[in-house]
Amino acid sequence: MTTSKATPQNSQSLVPLMLLVLAGPLIWAAHLLVIYGSTTVICAKAAGAGVLPVIVTATIVALAAIGVLAIRCQRRSDLLGRGPNSHVFLRRVMLLLLALSAVAILWAGSTVLLLPACPSTEHVAHAQQQQSTRFPGPPRLELQSTVLR
Repeated sequence: MTTSKATPQNSQSLVPLMLLVLAGPLIWAAHLLVIYGSTTVICAKAAGAGVLPVIVTATIVALAAIGVLAIRCQRRSDLLGRGPNSHVFLRRVMLLLLALSAVAILWAGSTVLLLPACPSTEHVAHAQQQQSTRFPGPPRLELQSTVLR
């Protein structure tokens, strides 16, 4: 019975391979960071002016990166792995993750078209007032303490 030991060379080549396979979800995470971070900053500083171009640009850039990776993955058979069957499985996993990430990027980017990016302060105050009147909290019970004699 022989066991194969992982050599430093094999473990070092595994990290770039996994980063390449997980490139889609990493691009999606970066897209979310950019759109939510920029929306927060722009809404706090500029009251929402300029949110739409930032989100549209970030969405287009992320989708373009996903498209380039998908085309590269389809064209190069030596991109993922060296074995006869390993690259087929990894290519399919990568393409599936890229497709799922593209759908998630479109979903996150499309919200700016459906909802206001920055709610007005009047809207926020009105929502807080409605919530406090709807759910006033538990009733307060006043208990009198009695001393046992």
